[in-house]
Amino acid sequence: MPQEDALISNGVSAQTQGGTPLPLPDDRGADALETIEFGAVLDLVAAYAVGPLGAARVRGRRPTDDLAWIRDELG
Repeated sequence: MPQEDALISNGVSAQTQGGTPLPLPDDRGADALETIEFGAVLDLVAAYAVGPLGAARVRGRRPTDDLAWIRDELG
């Protein structure tokens, strides 16, 4: 997944364009995500968001199996 250039302000990088990797198809991950209570975890993290739009963005996150994107992020 291409990433936009980050803005650096006071040593903290900020993305100019947010995004989340493409989610796994529902049939490949729904049971696993339910088992690990992924939705509940997203709700906990969303509670720390600055506002409702940020919370909605957190709740919209989904895991990915895009190996190129994962390697780039870990790099």
